[in-house]
Order: sequence, then structure tokens, then C-alpha cells
Amino acid sequence: HHLRSSITKQAKDYADQSPALEDTNTLALDQKLALCFGSEVPGLTQTAHELADEYIRIPMCGLTQSLNLSVTAGISLYHLTKKMRDSNINWQLSEDDRTELYIDWLSKSTPTGKTLLDKFTKEMGSDSN
Repeated sequence: HHLRSSITKQAKDYADQSPALEDTNTLALDQKLALCFGSEVPGLTQTAHELADEYIRIPMCGLTQSLNLSVTAGISLYHLTKKMRDSNINWQLSEDDRTELYIDWLSKSTPTGKTLLDKFTKEMGSDSN
């Protein structure tokens, strides 16, 4: 219990000292954005902190002083994607980009995916001649 208390205190102390803590609503979506998440004990690296332009805080109520990393990522991504979908920003992939991404995923989704894709591409090329 003492270890948990000191870790929580260290995380809270660091969070209280972090500059520019912001809500996800203030993040600009019209430019590239990378979200970095750190675990409770080690957190983010010093380099990640130095390179960060902004920090966000997820408000917590009650006795909770920290959230599981996957919960934090899920909450953040939910709010950002909702904001993106509600905006006028053209964020969707083009049909060509979607097809390319889908083919890439398919070729990597099975151990023989690359071989199957190469065979399919070769057959499609010979059909067009």
C-alpha cells in the first residue's frame, strides 16, 4: 500500500508541474497530431516531455487519482475522433488510400498474405494483356 501511495503522489506531483495542461477540445485537428501515453511509474521519457507542444489532462472525480493506460488512450481517442467527425475538416482517406491500406493489411494478416498478394497481382497483370 505504501508503494502505491508514493507512486500516486509522484505521478500527481509531476502532473501538477506539467505546463499547459489542456482539454482535448483545445487541440487543433487541422494538422498532424501524435498522442503519447506513459505508464504510471516511469511515465513518458524526458525526451517525449521536451518535444511535447501540449499536454492534456483527463478530469477525474472522487478518489481516483490515475487511470489505466488503455482507458486513458480510449477516452482521448473517443473525444478526438468525435471532435474530428463533428468538424468541417476533410479527414477521410481517399478511395485509393483506403484500398492501398486494406491491401497492405490483408497481405500482413496471414503468414502467406504477401505470397497470395504477389500471386494475385501477377495474375491480374497477365489478365490485362
